Amino acid sequence: MNTGVEDIAVTIGFARTLPEVKGKIGSVGFCLGGLLSFLTASRTDVDASVSYYGGTDQHLDELPKIEIPLMLHLAEEDEFIPADARNRGLAAIQGHANVEAFTYPGCHHAFARN
Repeated sequence: MNTGVEDIAVTIGFARTLPEVKGKIGSVGFCLGGLLSFLTASRTDVDASVSYYGGTDQHLDELPKIEIPLMLHLAEEDEFIPADARNRGLAAIQGHANVEAFTYPGCHHAFARN
């Protein structure tokens, strides 16, 4: 994970040097990329992040470092992220005004892939 986030940080830094980039930079990730997007929110200077079904429950200690807008999208029937892990994450974000989570009843992992 660390190397992946380091690569993303370098990419963000490079993107900021491009004359075509005049605004803010965001991160969006799905599955493993969703976890990377969550960690990118914590460990880089990205301006906003979105995580789709990225099992973040093992990294909740990173939440206090996240000061940017972070949006989480979680399937309620995710076969790879147990309900208790999802619920730990949802409980942990309470009180973090910059973090918003959406859960999708009846949906399985990769529900946004269509």
